[in-house]
Amino acid sequence: MTIAPFMREADFTLSQPPTCPTAKLASSTEQPTAGVSASQAPHQHPARACCPAEPGATLPNPPTPELHSSVLAASGADADGMAARSFFTPAEVAAHNTAADLWVSFLGRVCDLSPLMEQHRSLSKYAGVCHMFPAGDALLLPIMEFAGKDISSWFDPDTEDVLKYVDPMTNCVRYYTPRGRFVHVPPAGPRSDWATDISQPWWRDKRYQVGLLSAKTRWIRVINTLTSQEQRLQVCSEETLTEILRRYLRYNSHACSYTWKHAGVSLDMSKTLSENNVLDDDHQLQQLRLDRDLFTPALLLHFNDDLTEG
Repeated sequence: MTIAPFMREADFTLSQPPTCPTAKLASSTEQPTAGVSASQAPHQHPARACCPAEPGATLPNPPTPELHSSVLAASGADADGMAARSFFTPAEVAAHNTAADLWVSFLGRVCDLSPLMEQHRSLSKYAGVCHMFPAGDALLLPIMEFAGKDISSWFDPDTEDVLKYVDPMTNCVRYYTPRGRFVHVPPAGPRSDWATDISQPWWRDKRYQVGLLSAKTRWIRVINTLTSQEQRLQVCSEETLTEILRRYLRYNSHACSYTWKHAGVSLDMSKTLSENNVLDDDHQLQQLRLDRDLFTPALLLHFNDDLTEG
């Protein structure tokens, strides 16, 4: 994947002494927007001392990321941003591999980091101007490099934190980031330009989580006995038949008007494939060196003659 640079040369070229963005940021949040009550006005973060380039100015803390509505819609999250227990296949995660739509998986969780990318891209324009934003987009590069991929190797499964090691030169515990330091990972040594008030790092923030990564995916064939149409689906082994039906709705919006059967037995839509005795023979087929595509289980759809509204 080609990573397009976010920063332009013009962002670092200043024709006059740098002006801190504080005044604009602070003034834009001093008064509530017309027609909006004070309770609905944007939250104003406590100010603190800004860069020496403009003594006396104040700069608000980096804003808490506003999660996209698409994140909540995809996860079925509630108003508090807690993601529902939905499962995703690795292929579905891999489809979100751009800076504007970036998902990663780690330790069995799937996270949408698009809001994080947007937040730090908006703050990167202050890099080199104000001491709070020294690194700019450099901290985003390791995450962009693994967009749509699994990054479980970055974390300790026991602590669910970034891997650490003991620096042989200083005998101090450091974060192990061989791909480069990324967002919310502190620098190796003491620095005065590191903002420590980040509440919690993104890998512990449940608001970014959109679901869980399937431990085992499997292929099935869904055959419409009325039209003789067949569709292959890759599904999660943890999903119930109702969740699999939702996947199939894109191919047949009236799928709820069918009875789902396997081997002549009606399936319980509240149970998983394995619980419905639709066994996963991938391991046995691999041992026998047989092509699993030739033995993909088939689910037959029988029309109920009660057509739903599409």
